[in-house]
Amino acid sequence: MLWKVPLILLLVSFAVWWQLKQEFPQTRVEKSSHAMATAAALAGHWSAEVTYSSGDKHREQFWFQPEGDKLFGTASYLAIKRGIEEGKIEGEKFSFVVNLTDAAGGTVQQHRILYRGVHAQGEIHMWLQDGRGNSPVEFVLRRDG
Repeated sequence: MLWKVPLILLLVSFAVWWQLKQEFPQTRVEKSSHAMATAAALAGHWSAEVTYSSGDKHREQFWFQPEGDKLFGTASYLAIKRGIEEGKIEGEKFSFVVNLTDAAGGTVQQHRILYRGVHAQGEIHMWLQDGRGNSPVEFVLRRDG
């Protein structure tokens, strides 16, 4: 008899989820159309002069290749191009990660750089946060060419 209680709870949970899914389908369509518009606007080559918290300045270059709500491409960090990982587009916002490896003093360390961006009026406002505890960096990307 006790085995029936979890089964009933599971069936009720599924019924509630199904009902909510049926009542709000336009919300998903609206989010999807925003993501598609952002994806189309992001595609291509972008660059910016970035001043890091250390005071170093680098011309960073980005190449975005969106596919649906996923983002692929390259992003330079300290003027070295690296592959975009975990790229996702959500409405006008997007985010991705760049992984890097430091080899110093005989030790190898992995670091993650998190990028967040918002496309607005033909520019991309970007923020990056490195995994080493440095202050976040803000910059604006402009389309190349």
